[in-house]
Amino acid sequence: METTNNGVQKAQFQEINIASFNNNAAVLDEHISNKDIHVKVCNIAGIAESDELKQIDCTDTNRTLWGKIKKTISVLIGHLDKAASETTLGHIKIGTGLEMQDGVAKVKIVNDLTTNDSESAMSAAMGGQLKDNFMSIKNELNKDAFIVPPLVMEKGLTLVSGGYLQIGKMTYINIQLKATSAINNIPVSYSLPIPKAGQIIPLSAFQLANGLAQRCFVHTNGDLYANIAENQRIAIAGSYVAV
Repeated sequence: METTNNGVQKAQFQEINIASFNNNAAVLDEHISNKDIHVKVCNIAGIAESDELKQIDCTDTNRTLWGKIKKTISVLIGHLDKAASETTLGHIKIGTGLEMQDGVAKVKIVNDLTTNDSESAMSAAMGGQLKDNFMSIKNELNKDAFIVPPLVMEKGLTLVSGGYLQIGKMTYINIQLKATSAINNIPVSYSLPIPKAGQIIPLSAFQLANGLAQRCFVHTNGDLYANIAENQRIAIAGSYVAV
């Protein structure tokens, strides 16, 4: 008696043992019950020509009966070996979107948010993480309280209202400043996270009150240069993502 890797028993010609036939039937039944991917039923007709598989009739002796059973099992096993291998299940080839794990075909799952694989499915756990990330950002943006930055008041500016939020590399600013005295291009140090530039640039990328876009600048060191009269206000609002 020979047993294959999948538990199918192949009897020798001289062996007449219906138990092995029943054991093979049990193996096949368990396989069909537990597997999701099978050889297509329509392929069974292609196992062999009809004259190769002889019908069992009342004239068969034990010897000829067992010979026909053995022939059927042998042809079936040979066909299954061709139609269902380690790389092919039925007509579904392992590759795009599928992988083998412990002898079982499974859908390839992406379990991180950094892959560039466009042929794998994202796991439900990663969908939940995306939702959590979105809700976290949404909750931060809905906060009423901004970070209130300290300013160097001796340069003539005072904080009226507002502040800023930083979420990762994104910064959102909404602030109002007031000149306590006239400022004529005097640098004012502050802790606002406005991006520093390689040269003096106007704050036209932000929204400034009273049309003062051409009279307020950020210098290379991050200082604010202003040219405004006493009691004038500067409203700075906008957002940017740090590189």
